[in-house]
Amino acid sequence: MPLKAIVNGKTLLAPSIGLDDWRALQKEKPNVLMTCCTAKGYMRVREGMQEFVHKQRPEDCLGRPDSIEHDYLKTAVMHAAEDAGWAADVESRDPKGKWVADVLASKGSAKVIFEVQLSPITDEELRRRYAVYRQSKIRSCWFVKGRLGRAYVEEPSSNIPIFSLEQNDEREFGEPRFQISLTEDCRMSVKDAVSALLNREFKWCDKRRVRKIETLSLLHVKNCPHCRKPFGMYVVTGIEIECGESPRHTCTEDRRLMETDVFEAVESYVTAHPEIGVSISEPRRMAHPITHRSDIAFTCGSCNGLIFVGHDNWRWCNNHEQIAEIPLPASDRHWDSPHWCHSKELDFCC
Repeated sequence: MPLKAIVNGKTLLAPSIGLDDWRALQKEKPNVLMTCCTAKGYMRVREGMQEFVHKQRPEDCLGRPDSIEHDYLKTAVMHAAEDAGWAADVESRDPKGKWVADVLASKGSAKVIFEVQLSPITDEELRRRYAVYRQSKIRSCWFVKGRLGRAYVEEPSSNIPIFSLEQNDEREFGEPRFQISLTEDCRMSVKDAVSALLNREFKWCDKRRVRKIETLSLLHVKNCPHCRKPFGMYVVTGIEIECGESPRHTCTEDRRLMETDVFEAVESYVTAHPEIGVSISEPRRMAHPITHRSDIAFTCGSCNGLIFVGHDNWRWCNNHEQIAEIPLPASDRHWDSPHWCHSKELDFCC
């Protein structure tokens, strides 16, 4: 149902009025004119949502009856735009009658239309409506429920920012009813999505970035397996962050322990912190005397015994204290994957 009407000569937005003020105004039985057709209407609350209703809808009314879910989402988008510092209007109409927008956000000369599409729509009709907004020189963004929305998540378009609207059926108390799906694994609330779009935290990129972040951990192992005295060693761990996906732990190749930048980082830290109390040797690759398999070995500073990173894992893995964690420079790789890239820090894939 409409969320906007002319009440006692003034245009009012139902979501902008507090419930107590709404009830008080409702008791006065004000003169309500519907903005879609100027027919008379009245105020009501339906399932917790404030809305305006036709007393009798004329046949030539251009308005459309909306579901409670549609009203809820238009209200959520409007409030999100206002929270982001934009003015917002629901059911905004083009002065020339070309279009009616669910929500029109404006800030200075900038204007952005948000469309919430719950009912089925063809790709052709959606593109036609998008083109009408473009002719009016207004950008638009679409939250589309159903098969079409999910299709645009799988194969996004650089021309139209379309995101899948998903109902959160397994939500906990206090969680939003609907979410915006950016990828199959990455979702955000409607409020966060609107805020991100208005703050230009989205950018179209032809390539997707995978960033590898490595951490060098210096370890104080309590007991050498040969002389039972403490010794020092180090390991390198890493995570990969792919745009739109959750970070995942990666397996670092053992040769990484022997690369120059890693050993220089170790040497720099040990030189600056003589108080660590253990020596850390430079690792070397050699065959294990029993398995004859190639492995990386550290040397105990007390007895010169060898401790193999792989074969002797059980000897040191649960028998150490961490001296320090040293972040190593991140590295990026890219692959062809056109997508809408999201970054709060504006650190985009391209």
